[in-house]
Amino acid sequence: MVKDDNIDPEKFAALSVAFMTKRDGPWSHFSPDTNYPPTKARPEVWQKAAEFDLAKGQFMAATDAMHAAAQS
Repeated sequence: MVKDDNIDPEKFAALSVAFMTKRDGPWSHFSPDTNYPPTKARPEVWQKAAEFDLAKGQFMAATDAMHAAAQS
């Protein structure tokens, strides 16, 4: 929608709701007890756990802001 400059507010709001229901899904795959073969996570996830957690927090904040904007 953004690339085409054709934003449908109602559709965007609905897509935002759908996205928010799925955004927490991947994080359970990146806890400390999941670093075992055949992991597909890059080594940096485990070597730079604090940075990964910071990026996760930034993602959550950004998606919260997007969702709030979509609903208004």
